[in-house]
Amino acid sequence: MQNKYNYSAIHFDSVDSTSTYARTHAGELALPAVISANMQTAGRGRTGKSFYSPADTGLYFSLLTYAPKNVTLITPTAGVAVCKAVEELTPVKPRIKWVNDVFAGGKKICGILTEKFKDRDCEYLCIGIGVNITTVDFPKELINAGSIGKIVDKKLLMKRILFNIFDIFDNSTDIEIQKIYSDKMILNNKKISYTFNGEKRLGICRGIDENCSLVVADSEGGLVKLKSGEVEIAE
Repeated sequence: MQNKYNYSAIHFDSVDSTSTYARTHAGELALPAVISANMQTAGRGRTGKSFYSPADTGLYFSLLTYAPKNVTLITPTAGVAVCKAVEELTPVKPRIKWVNDVFAGGKKICGILTEKFKDRDCEYLCIGIGVNITTVDFPKELINAGSIGKIVDKKLLMKRILFNIFDIFDNSTDIEIQKIYSDKMILNNKKISYTFNGEKRLGICRGIDENCSLVVADSEGGLVKLKSGEVEIAE
């Protein structure tokens, strides 16, 4: 990534989605660019899901940059960057639920959406990050949602996350990124439910491989590698 310490910044009191804005205006922005908002009316998550983004209680921003050659480790890097920033500013010790959710106290406090796209002759990378800081009133369907639960300066939290993203990506080897990501995971050696070839299965999480795919020991003694998808800790 480029311009480790400098980026252009745009802030909205309200926007539909910081990532949508980044995609729509990619060709007009000085990169790297950070688009943030006090609230989102149509925050986006993975697989078309929405991200609840009420006013005042969360941090919502997207980092838009030119896409590096290898984007495999971008989402893991962002997850580690969020964990480190929260640990730096609060007593909370977050963990990562593969592949892109950050948890604390058994609840999801942060979602990350990484998108690579092309506009004209340029390839862009957009990293959308939403952190629940003091949100308490979640929609009923968000049964796993939670918050940091500590008062944190949002601007400072965003700066620390951004610094950590650039610092980890620029100064760590792929193996080092895989290691720190793996060390933060909450699924290691846990019994999990997952979907493979359209079938719901149970297995034991055995960590990640060199591409941060999830390695699962299935019920028949084989190993399955998941590149994406939803997994849950099985009761």
